[in-house]
Amino acid sequence: MAVRKNLFELYIENNYKLGFCVSRDSWSDGKYAKVVAIDGVVDGQPIEGNPPYFNRIYPDGHEKAGATWQRNARLEAEWFDKGFQVTTGAGGYTWTKVYP
Repeated sequence: MAVRKNLFELYIENNYKLGFCVSRDSWSDGKYAKVVAIDGVVDGQPIEGNPPYFNRIYPDGHEKAGATWQRNARLEAEWFDKGFQVTTGAGGYTWTKVYP
């Protein structure tokens, strides 16, 4: 059984490149999606912030100053209703990299 990780760890393991495919432990067998974007991440560059969640803090002057800003990720797959999904669960240890 593959070790489940969060999407940030998988991005790092993929040499800081988006476009890798993942499966989630809550999805049916054989379902996967491509990770095409992570909030605040420039493809090919390290993620700013502290591992393992790389959360950022809203800056002074923002209405949520001092609060944690959680990164979301955009996934694409034909089986999603609109062909894509934005997940707030990117930091959860529910993901496995797959090679379809």
